[in-house]
Amino acid sequence: MIEDIKVKNFKSFSDTGKKKIKPITILIGPNSSGKSSFIQFLLLLKQTIESTSRDSPLVLNGRYVQLGSFREIIHKQRVRKSIEFEFSVRLDNVLNDLRYRIRYRRDNFLRYLHEYGDTITYKSKIRYVKPPIKGVVPTLRLQEFEIQLNSEERRNTSFKVVFKFDSKNQKYEVYINDKKAGKLFQKAWVYKTTTGRIYNTTTTIHPINFYILAYMSPILDIETPSEFSEGEILVAEFLLDSVRTIEKIMKKIYYIGPLRERPKRYYILSGDVPLDVGPSGENALSTLLTSKRQEYLIKKVNEWLKKFDLAKQFQIKGIKSQILLEALVEDPIQGLKLNISDVGFGLSQILPIIIEGFHAPSDSIILIEQPEIHLHPKLQADMADLFIDIAKSGNRKLIIETHSEHIILRLQRRIIEGVIRPEDVAIYYFEMTKEGTNIQDISINELGELENWPKGFFEEDAREIIELTKARLNKIQKTSTHQKESS
Repeated sequence: MIEDIKVKNFKSFSDTGKKKIKPITILIGPNSSGKSSFIQFLLLLKQTIESTSRDSPLVLNGRYVQLGSFREIIHKQRVRKSIEFEFSVRLDNVLNDLRYRIRYRRDNFLRYLHEYGDTITYKSKIRYVKPPIKGVVPTLRLQEFEIQLNSEERRNTSFKVVFKFDSKNQKYEVYINDKKAGKLFQKAWVYKTTTGRIYNTTTTIHPINFYILAYMSPILDIETPSEFSEGEILVAEFLLDSVRTIEKIMKKIYYIGPLRERPKRYYILSGDVPLDVGPSGENALSTLLTSKRQEYLIKKVNEWLKKFDLAKQFQIKGIKSQILLEALVEDPIQGLKLNISDVGFGLSQILPIIIEGFHAPSDSIILIEQPEIHLHPKLQADMADLFIDIAKSGNRKLIIETHSEHIILRLQRRIIEGVIRPEDVAIYYFEMTKEGTNIQDISINELGELENWPKGFFEEDAREIIELTKARLNKIQKTSTHQKESS
């Protein structure tokens, strides 16, 4: 799972700085301040990984985001700059097989990996290549890719591999800890190239669309392993396994947009199994109906609809030999059973979040934009409790873009009550400046107090309450004075 992320020269971001991704990460700030761009970048990586296209290291237009051209996503349209990004991933349960083999080896680096490796940091730099022929579409090329093994215990110690690419001449150089790599990378590359096994370095393999596997795969496919030490080969395996980790992580990112579709009146079991509820929640009930964990999901839907006072019961009823299905909810006040399409708009906004939240696998990241839309203040606050349950129940992380102070207030309260730890919550305030988006960290302590809170943000309600109290006291005082004068 992603531990932190940093992005440079993407849209309004000159440099986000390293931002930790906590179990609950809240993005706040005025409209058009860059919050959605932060989410878009993660979706850009996800759709790149899932795309079958081999034409670019980043797929700018796909299922999740349509970003136009490179000029439209590069910071201040400075096309000579490179988009750079990095993110760190914990090694827990990622390289167990490799670690198992390492136990029986004596190589110093491999022993270090087994004993001291906590996280892997990936860094990429992607640039714009202007074609020499006028009228030809410009392309994006991977310029540099780095893998760094870090240790929390030994902060000054790391193992770093940097790949520097020359796409024009289809060459690359490898540096290990800032020194050019040894024979493993060079010989493996030459050997596979001279045997004709590598035809085009940018299109050989595509499990990952950053081109990395296309360059690194030959390192593992060595037909004469006797030329290399066991340690060298295991280092290569570690590198390739760590790169493949990117693919697994990005596929575990799920997204729910700001406006969710209303549920349908009837559902037909077609045999299709959606992977997620969809950006607009369009597959929410289909996901529930086809899930292997349907019983558990229905239980969680019932649990939370009751807590939200939206329904006494939620159930799926079969019509015409179970091929046609409808979702029914029992009204909490009148006790009537209603088709889900006939109830209030708020339920349709919440349901996809509940289903996706508990359907997403462990170690996944769920991106949610404006969950509070069409919800009254109490429900907005209750959503914070739902987020805590989702995060805790499956070791998931949620990145939530919101304008709701009620969600934040409820999180503060739950921290004071000990329901969630302050270190499990991150709040980032986005603000647009002349130089681009500035992201301010809002720290929170065990008393639920917020530090570095931006002046003027979320103060409207507090100001109204103060003025209301003043007006009420003033009126009481005037009335009391008038009564005394009358008597």
